[in-house]
Amino acid sequence: MKKNIAIVSTEKHLLIREIIDFLSQKSIHVEVIPLSDASFLLSENGVRSSLESYDLVYLDRGMEDWQHFESQFLALDSCENLREKIVNKPISYLKAHDKITSSILMRSAGLPMVTTHICYSIESALKFALLHGAVISKPPMGFNGDGIIVFKGENPPIDRLSKQLLENGSLYLQKFLHSKQPRDLRIQMIDGEVAAYFERHLNSNVEFPICNIDQGARPEFVAPDKNAVLLAKKAMQVLDLQIGGVDLLFGPNDELVVSEVNPESTTASWMPQFGFKLSEYLAKRIE
Repeated sequence: MKKNIAIVSTEKHLLIREIIDFLSQKSIHVEVIPLSDASFLLSENGVRSSLESYDLVYLDRGMEDWQHFESQFLALDSCENLREKIVNKPISYLKAHDKITSSILMRSAGLPMVTTHICYSIESALKFALLHGAVISKPPMGFNGDGIIVFKGENPPIDRLSKQLLENGSLYLQKFLHSKQPRDLRIQMIDGEVAAYFERHLNSNVEFPICNIDQGARPEFVAPDKNAVLLAKKAMQVLDLQIGGVDLLFGPNDELVVSEVNPESTTASWMPQFGFKLSEYLAKRIE
């Protein structure tokens, strides 16, 4: 009998097209479904979902700008008939996607983290910035480097910070780390194994470089560092994620610290191995 996979995503991006092409060769049908298309029935028999008809459900991207985003994930997590079918676990996705929650969990587990400040007022944010010189402010639920603000304590962008506070209800700030060269490290993980490992370099004279591909950085594939891989594995274990990308930063002496973990999949024409390995993994899950 033909197998069916549902990919929960806001868009049919490159990675999903790669998965569809790969799985179609194995006679596995893939449907891309936005989170808002899922429905739930709460009855005396528990919580049921319209997604139960699929053999596997892969949570690729939620809809964090939708008002029922979190309740949808909680409902998915409550469906007993779905729990063995879902890749990534809904609660794990939520924890990782929220930078505040994931940072607290990883630091509590002993992972080396960037010095982070979570606050609910501009005054508190400015005190942190003055203490550490330069800081970076991120939207707690952001991705692709969008909405990031880097500034010095003595010259804060009050209006932009106020807007960020109003939109998010909190401010999530990290001490800006200056490394020997502008770069960071991304490790894509699948079920505890490294699927892609590369540095992101930024050739720029800007004072505070943000090494994000979507912000102009370039990837450079390098030999995996054992300590970096161990950090990535532990971060994934702490958040109980099966699929994700771990971002590590280099300190002034090239020491590694964890920045964040991204539960959303990432792919591009320069990283085909991740799409292939993820497709293989999904196929094996329903064999």
